[in-house]
Amino acid sequence: MDKNLSNKINELFGKVDNKILAAKLNSALQTLKTSDPEELSKKINKTDKNEIMKKLNELDENGMQELSKNFGNIKNNVSETDLRKLEKALGNDSDEIMKKIHEFLDT
Repeated sequence: MDKNLSNKINELFGKVDNKILAAKLNSALQTLKTSDPEELSKKINKTDKNEIMKKLNELDENGMQELSKNFGNIKNNVSETDLRKLEKALGNDSDEIMKKIHEFLDT
């Protein structure tokens, strides 16, 4: 396959992936803002925390910088109250996950 065509295809898939990720992040943020803490805890407890960390770790430094450029509005909409609510809902496993989230928000 032509190298330029391959690069264009990879770039296109990257843009699609970013749009899907943006939609998922917006949905998660909306859930965080509108759910009561108990309901949020139940949803999070049904989620495999190792899977969350795996997804967060897939975002290398370049990926985080790119996401930061594209999702500045998401970062602007996350309040300290939202972060505390999320940390509480995560329970005992919150430290590592919250560290990654703060890294993303600080990028």
